[in-house]
Amino acid sequence: MCELVSKEKATSLVWNYFGFEPSEDGKPVDSEKAICRIASGCRKRPVLAKGGNTSNLLTHLRRHHPKQYAELIEAQEKKKSKEKKASQGQGKLKVTDQSAAKYSRASKKWQELTDSVSYCIAKDMMPMYTVEKEGFKRLLKSFDSKYEVPSRKYISQTALPALYAKTREAVSKELEEVIGGGYFAATTDLWSSTTSEPYISYTVHFINHNWELRSRCLQTMFMPEQHTGENIAEAIQATLEAWGLQETHQVCLTTDSGSNIINAAARLKMTRLACFGHNLHLAVTNALKDDSRLSRALGVCKKIVSSFSYSWKKKSELSKVQSEMKLPQHSLITVGYAYTKQNIRL
Repeated sequence: MCELVSKEKATSLVWNYFGFEPSEDGKPVDSEKAICRIASGCRKRPVLAKGGNTSNLLTHLRRHHPKQYAELIEAQEKKKSKEKKASQGQGKLKVTDQSAAKYSRASKKWQELTDSVSYCIAKDMMPMYTVEKEGFKRLLKSFDSKYEVPSRKYISQTALPALYAKTREAVSKELEEVIGGGYFAATTDLWSSTTSEPYISYTVHFINHNWELRSRCLQTMFMPEQHTGENIAEAIQATLEAWGLQETHQVCLTTDSGSNIINAAARLKMTRLACFGHNLHLAVTNALKDDSRLSRALGVCKKIVSSFSYSWKKKSELSKVQSEMKLPQHSLITVGYAYTKQNIRL
């Protein structure tokens, strides 16, 4: 194995197979680029592990080192079984004043409440530092004074990964029909976060045994590499392999009309369908851009809306006139006549 720097305070067993390139002072050169310890050839191809995420690490083991991957899965099952027995063996906390006692972290009640907090943060896309805000702590304390909310570090490194694993297992059960031979369609797109970080998402659409249409986003992968057709094709291929889906059972892949995504679909020999919304946007934009009358009318409307949007005095006067004329209290809004992907908030 290569002489690499181990990840500090690693909780996942998969880190036993990965490390980081060491600097002169013995610290990782880049803590987001993990290197496989198994084969020397892997050193040339670091695996992205942004924020300590282990999805790409597991995918690497499954694709390139199936023997070690099987060993890892077995070790994880043993670890879960051991932790479960230890949790069941914990006795109840004995104190003189039971009303003043805090829930033990090994107790079922503390775990249930922490799971609810984690679900709230993930479902509503709340920042993880919410658990350290005084208002949030006071809210939880008013519901149950015995509960002590864990730190942001615990939420990010333990609770949320556990929630992800539980959710992934539930989605996997939904996909059993598809994995077992069913057919599915998919959509994929490249997008940027509010901090301009590039990602690629892959969503499957299928009909279950109750004839209900289901859609599940299986992967949102950080993609800092150039968005070439080859790199996009590799990302899609990795997602299919990670979830055990067969390419031959994907009846259609819906995308925009970018040359890179078209190239990726061609490389994978997938049937591609152009996104109707994207094509409609192009049609409307092309129809409007050469009509000077429409452009002028829309420009005047935008100026009127902007005038009321950025002036509290004018907005107040508008509200007063609406009240005098017994009209609904509505604000002026800009109608998005031109649809663009940049306007989508993910």
